[in-house]
Amino acid sequence: MIIGIVMVVIVYTLLNVYLAWRYTPFIRSVIPRVKFWWVAVVFAVLGCSYVLPSCLPMWGWVRIAGALGCYWMGFFAYSMLFFVILEIVRRVVIHRLSEKGRVKFSSVSAGVVLLLCVLLIIGGRIHALNIEKASYDLSVEKNWDGPPLKVALLSDVHLGHINGEKRMEQIVEAVNEEQADLVCIAGDLFDSTYVGVRNPERIAELLGMIESKYGVFLCWGNHDAGEEYDKMRSLIQKTGIHILEDEVINLKGIVNIAGRKDSAPIGGQGSERRDWGEIQAEIQGEEPLLVLDHRPGNANEYENVDLIMSGHTHAGQVFPFNLLTRMNEKFNYGSYTTEKGVPVIVTSGIGTWGPPLRIGTDSELAIIQLNGK
Repeated sequence: MIIGIVMVVIVYTLLNVYLAWRYTPFIRSVIPRVKFWWVAVVFAVLGCSYVLPSCLPMWGWVRIAGALGCYWMGFFAYSMLFFVILEIVRRVVIHRLSEKGRVKFSSVSAGVVLLLCVLLIIGGRIHALNIEKASYDLSVEKNWDGPPLKVALLSDVHLGHINGEKRMEQIVEAVNEEQADLVCIAGDLFDSTYVGVRNPERIAELLGMIESKYGVFLCWGNHDAGEEYDKMRSLIQKTGIHILEDEVINLKGIVNIAGRKDSAPIGGQGSERRDWGEIQAEIQGEEPLLVLDHRPGNANEYENVDLIMSGHTHAGQVFPFNLLTRMNEKFNYGSYTTEKGVPVIVTSGIGTWGPPLRIGTDSELAIIQLNGK
């Protein structure tokens, strides 16, 4: 695994050097004396800044570097996309240009790409900070005469270098506006880090302020894992949130709610994920059964379940990855029904991973109205 990570870092660094080469003509038009290798070093360092918090103690400048690296990932991705398109254009027109025209084409096109990338990052960040609300209305299939339930579903907060206490304040405010009967958090509350959370005491305080008639329930996602898992768990235990680690809770006369550990966590989560049959055998009462499972790809494991709630996909988060996840993920975003007749709702997530941007998708709080027959 370490060798694989090293190889990815090397390739990513080399691609950043390639971008430096593509941007250098424009930079030279602004700063004539600049050398390519100066630009290459700056781009390589910016490219590697994302991994610094994983390698060094969490000093102030390391935290800033980690956040900068997240933004740089977005800049990198869109720069590569635009330069690939430009390369196609260049091959079409290059033979028609003089040597002077080719130099000018390289300089002007790089400047246009830079402007587009900056605008996308600014616009994508502003959009990512807005919380949209998606509404769903479902009828429970079993004969159930309990009260209608309003469920607020959120996932993929990714608390860490980017998403911190200010973002958590926005989320808590948005959730509390709904006065939900149940609040469900479908994993990836953390972004693979505990020390990256700047003020964990304030985060715990804010999580404890979430209002719900019957309680707040959480399952773990793939990023809620690793060497700092115990610290993540301890923080949540201070808040009054019910952590569902492959277990089911019966709210008598209301609902059964089960939560799963992630099926492929990035590190440990205390113990292995239990078999669903074992958990199902522990269900008490005839109330509707809701399941929190971070990965919607696990939905076909379940039957005799009234609703599965998931996140994980981010609906692709940024264009054009939202198109790729739409093609590759069977349960990508929205409302589905499995082959076994189980309803599934997949939220696009309320936070971001990697580039702190939303382009072509929304940061979302899902509001689910559950009704009896």
